[in-house]
Amino acid sequence: MSRPPRQPRPALPRAFTLLEMLVGMAILTVILLVLLAIINTTGRAWTSAVARSESFQNARAIFEVLTRRLGAATLNTYYQVNYEGGQPTSYQRASDLRFISGTASVTGLPSQVGHAVFFQAPLGYTTNTAYAPLDSLLNVCGFYVDYSRSTLRPAFLDMLLGANSNPYRFRLHQVLQPTDAMMVYKNGASSTSWINDAVSNSARDFAVNIVTLVLVPENPSLTNPLPSGYDYDSHDAANPSYYNQLPPVLEVFMAAIDEVSARKVCATSAAPHLGQDTLFKDPGQLEADIASLDSILSAAPGNAAGNRVPLTHRFFRAKIIIQGAPWSSSNGSS
Repeated sequence: MSRPPRQPRPALPRAFTLLEMLVGMAILTVILLVLLAIINTTGRAWTSAVARSESFQNARAIFEVLTRRLGAATLNTYYQVNYEGGQPTSYQRASDLRFISGTASVTGLPSQVGHAVFFQAPLGYTTNTAYAPLDSLLNVCGFYVDYSRSTLRPAFLDMLLGANSNPYRFRLHQVLQPTDAMMVYKNGASSTSWINDAVSNSARDFAVNIVTLVLVPENPSLTNPLPSGYDYDSHDAANPSYYNQLPPVLEVFMAAIDEVSARKVCATSAAPHLGQDTLFKDPGQLEADIASLDSILSAAPGNAAGNRVPLTHRFFRAKIIIQGAPWSSSNGSS
């Protein structure tokens, strides 16, 4: 009896060699590393974009608050009788309140960067609960930029985490002095001590990374810009055309950078020079100075000598009509 022919065994699939396995693992590792790098880069870019967007959104919100409060400024003017030789001769516009804006030479704040503004407005802020229903009480209000550490941070955190955890930054401060602490009437019209008093007791961090604030008082019925330039003092008797008057129009310009940019240039206690000390001296050069500031921030001096770094920045600009400014081209006499 014959046996059936033996069927050939199917060929088994060829296994990977150890070398092929190692090469495959190496390729997979490289692909994973590339993917991880792409994800990491994308994540950093997304985080940076979100932080930048939030930073400038906050700056815009702060700018709106600033302009809204400036628009509420008041001097509460009245007329008093002028006497010559013991006889009444005319009425003179007068006010016990004050509006001051401009450089440190007029505000008396040597630490300010750019311009500052201080005024009174009926904001109704008080720390005395008995006055709380009076929502039109006067407050001293102001805004200025300086280069400092945060004043809102508890001191013990600096001791625990070190001073570097509270870095120097350009900061916009808001002054909001409650009605029951106002000192504007204390030392007479010629004194600016009420500003120092309000700053020392009521100044708070309002926004960070605001590199400059510029205020341009304007009056369409007079020389535009005003003869005094950026500086404006409603109690400056040397300028009778706006003595005891508010500027009817105030142009506000604010420049902000993001936190990533701030880390590049704000590394020490010495404020970086970003043009604030040389620009915005003459209102007639406002447009040119804004263009120069844009160029400086686009290629700012970094920490290393000769190194230039681009700073991500935004400009905010608006013209405010101050409602409490019944302006006259005369000196207020009648």
